[in-house]
Amino acid sequence: MVLCRTTGIFLVAPFFSTTTVPRLVRVLLCATLAACLVPIVHAGRTQATAAEAMAGLTWVSLGLVAAKEIGVGLVLGFFALMAYTSVQVAGELMSEQMGFAMAKVADPTSGGELAVVAHLASVMSLLLFVAVDGHHWLLMALGRSFEQVPVGAVNLSGTTLTQIVDAFARMYESGVVLAAPVLCMTMLTTVAVGVVARLVPQINALMLSFPLKISIGLLALGAALPFIAHAVEKQLTTMSRGLMPLLAGF
Repeated sequence: MVLCRTTGIFLVAPFFSTTTVPRLVRVLLCATLAACLVPIVHAGRTQATAAEAMAGLTWVSLGLVAAKEIGVGLVLGFFALMAYTSVQVAGELMSEQMGFAMAKVADPTSGGELAVVAHLASVMSLLLFVAVDGHHWLLMALGRSFEQVPVGAVNLSGTTLTQIVDAFARMYESGVVLAAPVLCMTMLTTVAVGVVARLVPQINALMLSFPLKISIGLLALGAALPFIAHAVEKQLTTMSRGLMPLLAGF
């Protein structure tokens, strides 16, 4: 059961679920971490509560308990993933407005494809996640979860579901806010090109807009990058500290 809860973290959480690490290595790390957490489960009141909850279980009910334990790990990992994914959303919005929507590169952390600016934002977000000790907060929350939510006593409440929905909504909101500098500059560029096209019909506005939007977008991104990094760092820190209150909803 401890391994099931730990597996949920390694399935979706940033840094732990990266596909650049071989699958066998991740499995061994997950099993090692679960073995290190077993003494917490067998400590004091947690042991009695867990034994009471696990007593008299059939194979079917045991499978349901295992699914609940995986669910706890998935919720913790998903909550951390939302803050990380908001940066990718911002990168996708910026790439689309700058004209890089068709320029896709392989993303080794997720195994999918991302636009070039979104890939840059993804790498920056992962580095900041490690820099603010987000992986340590996640492991700390996993350890605390066995104290607050003993094995077999998982009961997902409406409060936790509300927090997950709020985190999902904040993901898109944060993505738009992070991409706002580049979006505003590219929108103003589009308006300016449209005005020039109306004033001078001989100019090929379509061919002019592509390099102009890319140049101004990159300049705006370079100027706003320190502020974006600071906002992402603050967002990841808030997410990390919000993992502990999230456990109160189980």
